[in-house]
Amino acid sequence: MRAGPPSSGDTRCSPSWKTNKPIPPVPGDVTQDGLVDIADVNAVVNIMLGKATQTAAADVTGEGTVDIADVNAVINIMLGK
Repeated sequence: MRAGPPSSGDTRCSPSWKTNKPIPPVPGDVTQDGLVDIADVNAVVNIMLGKATQTAAADVTGEGTVDIADVNAVINIMLGK
């Protein structure tokens, strides 16, 4: 398998293909795995309880603190609200 993006008409996906472009953050993706799911809710709760280090991604509401409003925001994102 060759490295790099597939050529036109090539339907294979090369897992070794990488880009230098930063991937934009996904709102609510506290774990930064590309998904907004229950793991993100757990991450915010763990930060609130002091069991994990706070990250900028955990302040989902952008108010400068990580609190229950951020938990609610992640849940709302998961539910498409």
